[in-house]
Amino acid sequence: MTIVEYVCLVRLSRERIKELVVFEQPRFLHEAMSHNKGVIAVTGHFSSFELFGIASGCDGIPIDVVVKPMRNPRTERLMDEMRHSNGLGVIKVKEGFAKIMCSIAKKRMVALVADQDAGHNGVMVSFFGINSSTPGGPAVLAVRTGAPMVVGFIVCEQPGKYRAYLHSIQYNVQKNEGNDVVTSITQQYTALLESYIRKYPEQYFWMHKRWKTAGLYKKR
Repeated sequence: MTIVEYVCLVRLSRERIKELVVFEQPRFLHEAMSHNKGVIAVTGHFSSFELFGIASGCDGIPIDVVVKPMRNPRTERLMDEMRHSNGLGVIKVKEGFAKIMCSIAKKRMVALVADQDAGHNGVMVSFFGINSSTPGGPAVLAVRTGAPMVVGFIVCEQPGKYRAYLHSIQYNVQKNEGNDVVTSITQQYTALLESYIRKYPEQYFWMHKRWKTAGLYKKR
């Protein structure tokens, strides 16, 4: 169903996309943007997460999405065309931290998907009761920029009908406490993801070995 959605997104107008997605708190993102510091948005591979970013852009939010290169160049090209056609900026992970920081400096929203195993460079936090290596990039960005952070998930209520939920991540950076704050922020958005997976397990599409660094998989 998600694959079909992606094909259709290229053809749908912004008005139609706004009809498909209902924001539980419609002014939430605009209020976050009103701080004039840019916004860091975090989600996971949950439901139609691409549609979530597009719907935010259609609501007037200037947004850049951070994406990893895909194995199939043609598929990657089609996905980027879909994003651009719906008003999203695209930042490739390989383009580095500097381009993300530049986007935030321009008062834009930067959206990141942060639910993969991050190896030995990740932040260890609890995910379903297991100490799991988790991308700490969003939290590092928050600490460095002071930008507001929101965590969002889109839920498919029925085919063609979606509801978007948004949460604010609270943090306070104190001198010499940077690493503790990064861990705290990372745990907060990981816990929110877990709560949505528990409520809508059928909508979590991710076959990645999430606990690889935790050593839960046998080597072959």
